Amino acid sequence: MKSVESIVFEDFFNLSDLQRLQDMTADAWGVAALITRPDGTPITQPGNFTYFCSEFIRKTEKGARNCQISDAKIGRHNPSGPTIQRCLSAGLWGAGASITVGGRHIGNWLIGQVRNEAQSEEEMLEYARVIGANEAEFLEAYRKVPTMPQERFNKIAHALFLLANQLATIAYQNIQQARSIAERKKAEEALERHRKMLQSIINKSHTHLVYLDPDFNFVAVNSTYAETCHHSPEELIGNNHFLFFPHEENQAIFENVRKTGTSVSFHDKPFTFPDQPQRGTTYWDWTLSPVKDDSNCIEGLVFSLVETTERKLAEMALLESQARLHLALRSAKMGTWYWDLSERRCGFDEQACLLGIETNRSELDEDELYDLVHPEDRERVRLALVQTFEQNLPYHVEYRLIRPEGDIQHISSRGSLVRNDQGRPMRLNSIVWDVTEQKRAEEERKQLENRLYQARKAESLGQMAAAIAHNFNNLFGVMMGRLELALNDLPQGSKPWTNITAASTALGRAATTSRLMLAYLGLSIGKTEPVELMEFCRKILPLLTSSLPETVHLKLEFSEEKAVVLADSVQITEVLKHLLVNAGEAMGE
Repeated sequence: MKSVESIVFEDFFNLSDLQRLQDMTADAWGVAALITRPDGTPITQPGNFTYFCSEFIRKTEKGARNCQISDAKIGRHNPSGPTIQRCLSAGLWGAGASITVGGRHIGNWLIGQVRNEAQSEEEMLEYARVIGANEAEFLEAYRKVPTMPQERFNKIAHALFLLANQLATIAYQNIQQARSIAERKKAEEALERHRKMLQSIINKSHTHLVYLDPDFNFVAVNSTYAETCHHSPEELIGNNHFLFFPHEENQAIFENVRKTGTSVSFHDKPFTFPDQPQRGTTYWDWTLSPVKDDSNCIEGLVFSLVETTERKLAEMALLESQARLHLALRSAKMGTWYWDLSERRCGFDEQACLLGIETNRSELDEDELYDLVHPEDRERVRLALVQTFEQNLPYHVEYRLIRPEGDIQHISSRGSLVRNDQGRPMRLNSIVWDVTEQKRAEEERKQLENRLYQARKAESLGQMAAAIAHNFNNLFGVMMGRLELALNDLPQGSKPWTNITAASTALGRAATTSRLMLAYLGLSIGKTEPVELMEFCRKILPLLTSSLPETVHLKLEFSEEKAVVLADSVQITEVLKHLLVNAGEAMGE
């Protein structure tokens, strides 16, 4: 049976019948007609052609070539309606309807060679000169071309389109019918072969195989199935299947297959033998397929089973083990991943994805993997893989990942190689775990250690400063005593007396600074006594004006009320001094 793509126009139509139909319609409509292939090559003989076209236009080489080009364009595939336009040769009106069968454009039905008032004889004379025809004879033949109103020609073109579509539909139905007959015949032959082989297959099969009639009675049973049922084949044949296996669920499945006529298959379907409770639940791969006769009615059912209990129990144990492993990894915040050397791809389990390695897919190629790693760590990760595969070094590396939201995650990974039979490395299996918290804790520990070091350093500096201040106080005491003794031996107002007095004043300030340092370090309480603030400020402030810029003048206003406090006069002096310095700096220029 040919396919639609390999069938040509002549396979669909009787050309002699089609020629008569073409000529009759052309004569009835008053137009010329021709059926061509899609490229414009004629299939039928011209019908009702005018003397003008047949003897003048198509008899010239240029005119014939233009006519074929025009026929191909007017007959182009157009499923929405006819193509109506002036021909590309003499300019007469033409129309075409494409003939399409099964989506394949196989031909064109063309009509035309009519004129209306739109054409002019001047145009015709010009075309006669183009193709080299006798102008007088050309014009005389043109005047004999039938004239038809445009509206009528359009109606004829649409009637042609409907006729062409009807022909295409009939042709397609014919080819479909022929195909259906061929396919049915092929199916019948296959069914006959199936019938002949069925009994042989049932007897020779090592699987559990049964042939049932449409009422589910045993017709043929192989010994393997009968042994499982603890019955002989003779005891089963003729009895209803559900007398031995009265499961309502299975019976519903059998009924549905008989109703719909479609096969069903089950993988690892649990089953319990009613008369053998000691066997417990078993698992089976089974298929139930209907056998149909020539009229497509079910004449029997083939039921085949393969026990998969051992495999199913092993799979269940494996899944349980994997679940426990997954739970352990989840509790430990660990995941697993692998790197395939040949495909240069890696895959992650669900827990590894939860760690942030990848949130959308479970597999990545090499470039995608490195895109997840922090740029500063990519070379280290690549080098670790190279050393593992090429130098057989243990795989252990820590690196940073960039999570989808932009956060940085610290990951530790350790793995081992899987090799093929020749000892070549094929795959790296690895576990990963999140060490972000450990890294954070380690960083905090380092910061605490640094702060403790700084505190101890400050403490030691304070102790050293206190020792220095104590030594300075002792030296200042000796120096103050010596200066006081020297002043007693000098006449007051003399130049030596003035110099020693200034030195004594400066030494007193140094001693005050030393006492303040001890007070700051908490090693000296200081000397407290009742101090009347107003009187104290009147005496001390004029002495502190030397710390002010020359452009700043100090104006003092005191309250008349007394304010007595228990304080260290040295520390009050320092407070007043720093207040004046800060105020002077704030004044600017």
